Amino acid sequence: ATPTVDTWYYLEAVNNSGCEQVDSVFVGVDATLQLLVSNDTSICSGTSIQLTASGATDYLWNQSNLLDDATVPNPTANISQSTEFIVTASNDGNCSTQDTVRVTVYEAPLVAISTGGTFCDNEGIEIFVSGVETVSWSPVNGLDDPNALSTLANPTATTIYTAQYTDANGCTGIAGTSTVIPGVLPITGFTFNQISNYVVIFESNIQQNQTTTWQLNGVELFGDSVSYDFPFDDDYLITQIVSNACGSDTLVLQIEVVKQVGIEELANLNLTIYPNPAFENVLIRVDDTQLIDAVMQVFAADGKLVHQSILKEQTTILSVSDWSSGLYEIVVSSESKIWKGKLIR
Repeated sequence: ATPTVDTWYYLEAVNNSGCEQVDSVFVGVDATLQLLVSNDTSICSGTSIQLTASGATDYLWNQSNLLDDATVPNPTANISQSTEFIVTASNDGNCSTQDTVRVTVYEAPLVAISTGGTFCDNEGIEIFVSGVETVSWSPVNGLDDPNALSTLANPTATTIYTAQYTDANGCTGIAGTSTVIPGVLPITGFTFNQISNYVVIFESNIQQNQTTTWQLNGVELFGDSVSYDFPFDDDYLITQIVSNACGSDTLVLQIEVVKQVGIEELANLNLTIYPNPAFENVLIRVDDTQLIDAVMQVFAADGKLVHQSILKEQTTILSVSDWSSGLYEIVVSSESKIWKGKLIR
């Protein structure tokens, strides 16, 4: 019997002798237990949801390891995959009933985003996101359409764009970032300074993220600052090639190299380089006080200037620990005198 209200049930029995007997049983219906639970629902991956139940005094949910409290009517569920929850409800331990709530978890979409890059001549660069329905880019400066899956980015300065997406299930997230760098074509230009008989130092007008190649008297050198010892008096063609991600530029210039008058080699100069070879630090000592305030320059074997300083004292400690192994030339020059020495690192 499943009555919906309190009901008396009567039983009348008659045996073979015709004797009759009547008995009854009372079935009371607890109308106060009316369990209601939240509808089946869905959530995005990485989010939580609150389950709800009402109409009873006591509750016990299964999957307790996925809930913050399995004994309350409205626990919070933290799940990574679709799960069915069953709640058992009762009124003061008397009548009990059960119901279920199914929570579907939408998996995160497979999202791809462009890394960005460098563009030249104000042409801009395309940045894009795939695998989602809509996207919102930030910041918006320099973008053709900040709400397009694919848009042209043309900022005036290096910009990191962040893409926030919404997928087909309405779930949101961060797709990633695209870094866009505006580039410019390199511009050639250099200065040169003759420091001794035929030794000339060339200095490139340095720009960011560029490389410089020199062609000097048939010799190719690399670096923003190089030196070259020309063989004799003559006019020489100097070729400078400057390149970066946007392209290259070439400058050809003729210079005249004439042996400088009044510069002499100080063959008898007492200048000490110790230790030599050196690994960490090297001591440079000059006994000739006329070289105080002279310029000391150190050149690598390829002619690249690796150090330049003014000698303020007779003894100078020079750190060479971060130099590459090899042969270096030390040039000490004053207004009218120059001295050269070799250092092995």
